Amino acid sequence: PTLEPTELSYLHILTVMDRAERPDLAIQYLTDYQAAFHRMTPAVLNAVLSSLAKSGWLTEAMDIWQRVVGGDGETADATTYRLMLIACVNARSPDMAEEIWEGFQTSQHWAQRDASH
Repeated sequence: PTLEPTELSYLHILTVMDRAERPDLAIQYLTDYQAAFHRMTPAVLNAVLSSLAKSGWLTEAMDIWQRVVGGDGETADATTYRLMLIACVNARSPDMAEEIWEGFQTSQHWAQRDASH
């Protein structure tokens, strides 16, 4: 019998890729995860972004950010924004960091507004 991968098994694999400093493999496992489950959780997204941030792979982080988070921001949490800022710092991209920070502030404004209504 074959074992089907679970969301938790993907999270474990992504954590190992992060610790092994293999962002290339983390991206591949993210693609496999999305094909299997057709969704994204903040934990999985953050595991991949952590690997990319440490390596300074800003272009790849931004590609994933655009593809996964897109315009709705549903899967982004405070950790997601923090990891994107770390990727910007490691890639020495202050302009992109400023853009990410502004997006975070906007998301927090709307979250507070929605909570008060």
